[in-house]
Formats: sequence, structure tokens, C-alpha cells
Amino acid sequence: VRNAKPGDVLFFSFAGYGLQVDDMDGYQDEGYDEAILPTDFVDGRDGDYTVIVTDDIHDVLMGVPQNCAVTVVMDCDHATSVIDVSGTLDGKLVEGLKYHNFCGLKAHTVKMQLASHNRDVWQEERARQVKARPRFQPMMEIDNPRKGRLPTRPAMSRSSPVAFCFSAAGHGQTAMEMQVMAMADGKETPRQHGILSWCFVRALEELRYDC
Repeated sequence: VRNAKPGDVLFFSFAGYGLQVDDMDGYQDEGYDEAILPTDFVDGRDGDYTVIVTDDIHDVLMGVPQNCAVTVVMDCDHATSVIDVSGTLDGKLVEGLKYHNFCGLKAHTVKMQLASHNRDVWQEERARQVKARPRFQPMMEIDNPRKGRLPTRPAMSRSSPVAFCFSAAGHGQTAMEMQVMAMADGKETPRQHGILSWCFVRALEELRYDC
């Protein structure tokens, strides 16, 4: 991102597990942050798990120069706010935003309401046959999930690049992974794979990467 120039096309993807985080250093009932789990999240920091809040990803990706294009693929749960909570294709806000009343005026925040997941989605018989699993972790309570991150300047002007995000699930939905046949060492073997990223790659192959 730091070396991006006008006219560049940037691609960012994450395939793994998402979750909601209750910032214990914040205000009561202010809502939940959306976050993703890095592979070393169990190592933690100061007794807490390590998470990457989607607001931090947003600050990095939206810091590209003007006239850049950014495509984001989030094959996980709880990542609908990674680009812009008001930038959906139909012009509506993303589902599940937390609202507050200020002096009688109702305004949305970038925090989310607590989401629920329907276990039947991955426990029904058809899902069991393909070893389907959800791509979320239960909500975590963490003291300041952003600690240890470089300071950001949310008040500084942004260049408003053209950005698109494909998320595997919206608020209240469940992103899934399942067992698919994949090539490994010249032969097909069953592997667990996120459904969104699997379909995304298959679509690119069918288009011969001309898109």
C-alpha cells in the first residue's frame, strides 16, 4: 500500500476465522468490533488473544493514493465493515450496525450489534456429509484489542479510492468451509476449503483470468 501509485490495482484476501470483540476498555453497550484471527492468535499479548480489528485493515487499505482500485475478499465471518459501512451496492448501510441517539438524533456508529448463528446450517445432514464447518469464533472480551498497533489518524483526509469487498457472510449469516477435491502432487485429494475463496478461484479460472 505504501508504494502504490495512481492506476494500480491492489488485492487483499483473508481466509480463516472472524469474530466479534467486546472492547473492555470502551463504554458499556457501545457495540462490538469486527475482527479476524491471525494464525498466531493463541500466543496472545498481555494475557489476551491477538486479534486484528477490521478498522485497522480499513485504515491501511483506504490509505492508498487517489485513482487506485482495491479489491478485498474476506472468506470469514464478521468482516462486513472492512471497507465502508455505508458503501453497499444498493446504497444502504450494512446490516447489524449499532445505533446511538445524540440529542434526539439517531446516528449509526462503526460498531456492530451482537450477531447470532443458526447451528442447523452446519449440523444438518447435508452439511455433515461434506464436513462443513463455520468460519467464526465465539465473541471475545479483550482489553483494548488495538493495543500494540501503530497509531492511526482517523481524522486525516482520505483519497476515497475505488474499493470493492466480497464478504462470505453478512450480519447474522454464517460463512462456511467444506471438504472439496483439490489437486495435490498431481492427484485429487479431499481438503477443507472456504466456500467463498473456492468459488472465487473457480470463477477466475473459467474466465481465463480475463476480468
